[in-house]
Amino acid sequence: MSISLGIQKQQKKQQGKSRHHRSEDEHLSLPSNLTIERVSDGEMLKTWLRIMTVGSKIPEEGLTLLLDVVTNHGFRDDAAVHYYLGRLGSQPVATSLLYLGGGVVGIYNVATLPGVRRQGIGRALTVAPLLEASAWGYRIGTLQSTPMGLNLYRRLGFREYCTFHAYFWSGE
Repeated sequence: MSISLGIQKQQKKQQGKSRHHRSEDEHLSLPSNLTIERVSDGEMLKTWLRIMTVGSKIPEEGLTLLLDVVTNHGFRDDAAVHYYLGRLGSQPVATSLLYLGGGVVGIYNVATLPGVRRQGIGRALTVAPLLEASAWGYRIGTLQSTPMGLNLYRRLGFREYCTFHAYFWSGE
């Protein structure tokens, strides 16, 4: 199950709009050794894919398929798509993806490795791209959530708009 959530930054409260989210100047408290960087080449993208698939519990076949796509097509710098990789020290532990389109930003593939969850890493990998997009002038953000992330996103000011189900075919 996936929950579709949305947020709209507002200057003043208006009837029927999403809740006001925190400002660009909000202090983002991070674990002391967490760094967040944008993926900038094919090797980083492969690392991003490995962390995202493990953190999202995507089967190994899914990772293999995604790695094949990257191997065949390479990394393309695209102004509309930004991959973020979170590291604790030198170890990659979390991912997120920011998609810009139609005047709206989408946050996707927020994933944290199981052994380092509940430390604010997923929050950081969600908020940092949103703050960056806000600095670029974007005011509306959307995402889909698993049940695990739902309360986090609600605390960040997102509201639920719909529920949908995703299915994966194993080919068998």
